[in-house]
Amino acid sequence: MLEEKSSYGGFMKRRWILFSVAVGLVVLSGRIFGYYCEYLDTASGVRVICGIKADMFPLSWRKGRIDGRAVAADRRTASRLLTILKGELKKYPAPFLRRRLQRVYILKKLSFFGLSYGGSYYLPTGTVYLTSSSPNYFKQLFHAEFSSIIYRGNKFSFPFASWKGANAPSFTYGQGGSNALRNRRSSVRFSATLHRKGFLYQYATASVEEDFNSYARNIFAATPGFWKIVFRYPGVARKVLLITRFYGQLHSRFTLRYFQSLSTETTRYPSFSSLLRQDRR
Repeated sequence: MLEEKSSYGGFMKRRWILFSVAVGLVVLSGRIFGYYCEYLDTASGVRVICGIKADMFPLSWRKGRIDGRAVAADRRTASRLLTILKGELKKYPAPFLRRRLQRVYILKKLSFFGLSYGGSYYLPTGTVYLTSSSPNYFKQLFHAEFSSIIYRGNKFSFPFASWKGANAPSFTYGQGGSNALRNRRSSVRFSATLHRKGFLYQYATASVEEDFNSYARNIFAATPGFWKIVFRYPGVARKVLLITRFYGQLHSRFTLRYFQSLSTETTRYPSFSSLLRQDRR
């Protein structure tokens, strides 16, 4: 994901207004035609754009070495992913979204620096970019990219020392997400070897931000087995508590019990009560 900077963020009944039309579009470096529609969540003010807009990327992303490019998703895919996204937006209070998220783009493909990206974000405008994928991965992608806006918009209160303290003593982060993608060190497959060091998967070792993203995507839309890993590996458990407290400082809804309620797996683990006791400290 690209690393840029700013910040913005209910629980009211959501009404969606649909503006839908199939159009031909010309975007950035090349002619791209595709389906286009917009949906507005009137409670939070978040606008979801399925397709391409000429100004969808900041000027600095459209030229030079960043060379941002996008391809629109087809109507059927965009409609399917929009339905999924509606459900994921409901996991956040509307006022929380209104202050932090202005628009979300649903696309088929996205690339920067000549590399394919699953998603990205631009903090100054509160914008998230997502590409089509399987339902659960798409859910996780949204929460990961949005978490970068939250992380960068509130870095002054992020517990860097405690977070790094949950890692293996000799560990050093890599050189960021782009570097990890370029060097093919971007696997998001769970790894027991990395769990012992406080990480969920390889891509998370690229930077603190990517590490934070890995936990955000799983507390909001857990990969099967995630909570079992939390209760088995102390470093992972510590980071779950830290990210919960970080989100909890921003809105009272975000508690360990709330994140646990988003998954059907967690109630199977009796040690959950001990994790809750740690959360109250």
